[in-house]
Amino acid sequence: MSTEDSDKRAQELNDALLGVPGYADDTMFFVARYGHRLQCTLRKADFDTVTQTTTELSIAMSKPNNQARVSELRAQIMEILRPFPELAQDYDRFAASARSTAASFGARRK
Repeated sequence: MSTEDSDKRAQELNDALLGVPGYADDTMFFVARYGHRLQCTLRKADFDTVTQTTTELSIAMSKPNNQARVSELRAQIMEILRPFPELAQDYDRFAASARSTAASFGARRK
């Protein structure tokens, strides 16, 4: 498949997804775009660490009286993102958006 064919297919898929109710959500697109930026910018090991730590952070945030652990996990992520100010600046929005998106999928499954 040529690059032009791939680009055309990607556009067709994007257009199709935009037509699905509940999919064309700014929050979900932000999560996807930010995740892609993370993957393209960070080394694989750092990307894997940020991804895993973000999952741990989300779990920690759902538990009461866990602020110390939340702060520790966020600091680990910010240390990795420090050389990339744009990624660091958008991380909190990404984490909140990812939690919101995950919650909406959980609600749809019930």
